[in-house]
Amino acid sequence: MAKKFKYDFYSLIEIIESKECLWDKTKEVSKDKVLRRNAWRDVCAFLEPNFEDMDQKNKDEITSAVMNKWSNIRDTFTKSLKTKSGQAAKKKYIYSDNLQFLLKTVTPDETDSSIPTENDSESLPESQQTSHSNLDQSIPSPSVTVHL
Repeated sequence: MAKKFKYDFYSLIEIIESKECLWDKTKEVSKDKVLRRNAWRDVCAFLEPNFEDMDQKNKDEITSAVMNKWSNIRDTFTKSLKTKSGQAAKKKYIYSDNLQFLLKTVTPDETDSSIPTENDSESLPESQQTSHSNLDQSIPSPSVTVHL
């Protein structure tokens, strides 16, 4: 059974926002592994007051849990921004207001549609493109024979 995350989500989001290297992939600092490792240590120490006094195994468990929870929160927010064509309005993600800083790194207006558009067929290789004018020619007319 998975352990319940015991830290406040709002506090996690707040401290992550202050550590750009953990969320802003557009910045060079996000590529600095030492800076990122130290930032995660700071996040964990902020959430868990006795973090620095713990043994390495406990520190690793807490760090892993915090990183996984952050990934889940971020990914769920990103997914909540995308809508499928024709989908009814969704309920606003609970942490949406707190995660607005992430809009800098995601594209909220992407939509998925199951209906192909002309632009979709233009990006396909010629062998997969279908011309609508040829469509009528490829469907045989039904022949009806009436037997009396």
